[in-house]
Amino acid sequence: MKEKRQFFRIKDHLEIEFREIDKEEFAELEHEIKYRPSQVFEANSIKLPYEDDRTGADDKETLIPYLRIIDRKLSAILDLLSRTSHDLRMGQAKLFTAWYGEIEISGAGLSLVMPTPFAAGTLLHLKVMLPIFPYPTIHTLCEALRHQETSANDMTGWKNALKFRTINDLDRDLLVSYIFDKEREQIRLRKALDHG
Repeated sequence: MKEKRQFFRIKDHLEIEFREIDKEEFAELEHEIKYRPSQVFEANSIKLPYEDDRTGADDKETLIPYLRIIDRKLSAILDLLSRTSHDLRMGQAKLFTAWYGEIEISGAGLSLVMPTPFAAGTLLHLKVMLPIFPYPTIHTLCEALRHQETSANDMTGWKNALKFRTINDLDRDLLVSYIFDKEREQIRLRKALDHG
């Protein structure tokens, strides 16, 4: 059942950032993205020091969750401040391209219309910004599957289909949860409009 949930999709307006990467960089980023979630721990899931009547001997174990939260928050702040990723081999900065618009998204991938197509097999480092508190940025590694020319409102573009090749499981769960919440919101809005 959980596997089927990831293929449920919606259309929404979201902000994303992306950049093309090669196979070597894909391999370098894969482990970090797969095992480092964008989400932070819930504050109420952590016990305060001495909350369970332990002595000061266990302070180190008590502090570990707090240090992890601080690490994730600092990473999120640095991620927001830095719009570049440095190529250490060349000493150059590879810029992310920011894009905002309508996206058809699921837990398995997304499709979007852009002025230019991605060639099939193109690898991308993609960031999806979810408009829910605390505004997480989900990092994923994608592969372009296909593109198709499309036109709407006298504008011609390319519908690009991207598959998530690497995404953290907790991030995928967060994305699927967002998709279900958004779908419920859209259903409520349609019902309200139908019943006037």
